[in-house]
Amino acid sequence: MALARRMALYALNCIETEAVMTKIVKTDAEWQNELTPEDFEILRNRGTEQAGTGEYEQHFPKEGYYVCKGCQLPLYSFTAKYESGCGWPAYNKCYKSQRYNGSHVIFLKDTEHGKTRLEIKCKQCDGHLGHMFVGAKSGNENERHCVNSRSVKYVKEVEPDWVSCLELNQLVGDDLKSELDDVKHGIDDPRNKALAGEACVKTR
Repeated sequence: MALARRMALYALNCIETEAVMTKIVKTDAEWQNELTPEDFEILRNRGTEQAGTGEYEQHFPKEGYYVCKGCQLPLYSFTAKYESGCGWPAYNKCYKSQRYNGSHVIFLKDTEHGKTRLEIKCKQCDGHLGHMFVGAKSGNENERHCVNSRSVKYVKEVEPDWVSCLELNQLVGDDLKSELDDVKHGIDDPRNKALAGEACVKTR
């Protein structure tokens, strides 16, 4: 009986894990039906909101967490939020969990606009969050997740007990790091200047 119960619990855990790990894939029409036009432009078309205008740029709660606005996957703890002066919400770590086989945020090399940066996305729905900096533009932090306010939603509740925090830069290989503009060049180097409308990060 004890063996049968353990096997049943194992099966339930496998079912739960499989369900959680399933990628959320929708058509543009489905996303447009669920998101506002502004949110769709950022989450699905990789847009960027104007610096200094986001709902969460100056939002520093004492509890809670931030989820992906597209699929509600928990992404960032309130403890990871900090003032960077960059014009967008900044976080210095993200969530990880066993259910999601590690980090809830993924990164990809982005070479648009003549720069080499790290784009960050939600692991579950591939929603565009922003960019992660691990060199000069991360200031005094090991990493800066520069996130659009429209990509996330704040939840004023106790943080999930199945997540913990991770410094995502640990997963960026040395070869990729060596290609990044904010690693190759200093913050004052013209080759590392901000894009139009983007403020440079303040060092504290």
